Amino acid sequence: MPFLFMDEDDLERERAYFNECDALGKPCILCKRTATTVTVDFDHASLSRADQQKLNELEGIFQRAVAVIIERVTEGLDPTTWGSLSGPAGVTIDGLPHDRAELAARMLDNAVSSLLDIQPAADGTVGSL
Repeated sequence: MPFLFMDEDDLERERAYFNECDALGKPCILCKRTATTVTVDFDHASLSRADQQKLNELEGIFQRAVAVIIERVTEGLDPTTWGSLSGPAGVTIDGLPHDRAELAARMLDNAVSSLLDIQPAADGTVGSL
């Protein structure tokens, strides 16, 4: 699974998913639900040191990709209802409707995986080519 939808206060599930991502060296993208909105989080800490370094080196390209993602998933939304933070170590987009959060998570996973040449394996795990 390229990302995990979870209740925002389910820390046990969050830790377990992070540990799984960390063991596989794949992006950890969490979609934390409330009753009305979702926060999408990507933290590069689950990536290998080499992939973290590569993402840092490609920060400009990554930030442009993040800007496109944010523009697409927030199109038509009231700007007072959502927010975002991004940097080489991660991305947070909060206040998204549930359907837009899934799109944001998929787009973030695609952006990170493309930049790092990480491709999903047939069994659903992630491997580096």
